[in-house]
Amino acid sequence: MTIPLPNPGLSDYERALDAIGLKDVDVFHRLVTGSTNDDARANVSSRAPLSDKPVGLFVAERQTRGRGRGSNSWISPE
Repeated sequence: MTIPLPNPGLSDYERALDAIGLKDVDVFHRLVTGSTNDDARANVSSRAPLSDKPVGLFVAERQTRGRGRGSNSWISPE
């Protein structure tokens, strides 16, 4: 059995997506952002989107304005 070596140019997120067959996903990673939802919304609304791939995953190590869902709050530790 041959185990493929991971592509050293890919992030951990991209390797995980690749491992489950999701190759047409772009990962947009930031250390800090206001809100990943706002980042994604701005990309979709942009006249020049960041990528031509059909799906984007927006992730951040820390969010400063994350809102949660419904009445849930969102806390991102420093």
